[in-house]
Amino acid sequence: MKSASTTIGLSLVAALLLSACASDTVEENPLVCPETAILAQGAKLVRFQPGPGRDIIDVVHQETIEGFDGACEWDENDDGAGTLHVEISPRIRSDRGPANTDGLARFEYFVALTNANGKVINKQRFPVSLSYPGSVGQIMWQDEIPVSMALPLKAGETAGKWRIFMGLQLTRKDLEFIRQIR
Repeated sequence: MKSASTTIGLSLVAALLLSACASDTVEENPLVCPETAILAQGAKLVRFQPGPGRDIIDVVHQETIEGFDGACEWDENDDGAGTLHVEISPRIRSDRGPANTDGLARFEYFVALTNANGKVINKQRFPVSLSYPGSVGQIMWQDEIPVSMALPLKAGETAGKWRIFMGLQLTRKDLEFIRQIR
């Protein structure tokens, strides 16, 4: 069984950034990791206190995906087929708003895998509950356990046409607000 590891990383600089990972070793058929992107409309979330107010004083918390860390590892069978194991972990900044009275922030993020045809093969949602200690107004958070996905590949096939997308899980109202502030 052969194994090659690569590391991927990205910071959100534009509305949508894509980054492919490259192999640390030179082989006849180099490992190609799936392109990975933070969805532009899923990179930010603003939650307000109940009611019609949408001013800065009504903000309970807001989150922004700042980037991510990840790695790929290839396990090859004797016939040249194998499995590409991908681990990814978004870095999320959470800001406490003026309307936050309980010191908590609750939200979800997702990681989705699409095949070469753009069909979602696997989408996982992850609930997060953060506690702002004392008077702390901002937390940088990253899950200790990365999201794991396995891509079974045929002999000679690469993951180059597969894509990984991540974002904050938005409600319809969240999305409408994000579109208004752009």
